[in-house]
Amino acid sequence: MTRYYRLVYQPLTRRWRLNVSDEPLTSAGLGSSISQSFETLQDALGTVRRQSGWKLADLSELEPDARHNLNYRFRLDVAQLPRPFQIAAGSQADWSLGLSRQLRIQAEPGR
Repeated sequence: MTRYYRLVYQPLTRRWRLNVSDEPLTSAGLGSSISQSFETLQDALGTVRRQSGWKLADLSELEPDARHNLNYRFRLDVAQLPRPFQIAAGSQADWSLGLSRQLRIQAEPGR
């Protein structure tokens, strides 16, 4: 399962807009995304940090006593940046932002 986030500053309204979608957010349009506006960058980033409740699998598909691995990857898609930033990002290692993690999870009984 993949989830895409786009955080954009709107200079005319002086607000931050966060779009969340299950499909890539392209410059041609936002597709089927959910959008929310924020007064500050801290408020918008706080919402991204608190994302939870993602359905990973149906409980009926999991063996009750088995352990399962979850692979998580977070990265900055430079292609989503405005063109001047794409050019700058291509030549600087500082723009390489990524996180990968592997977790072992167990189904919680009663959930």
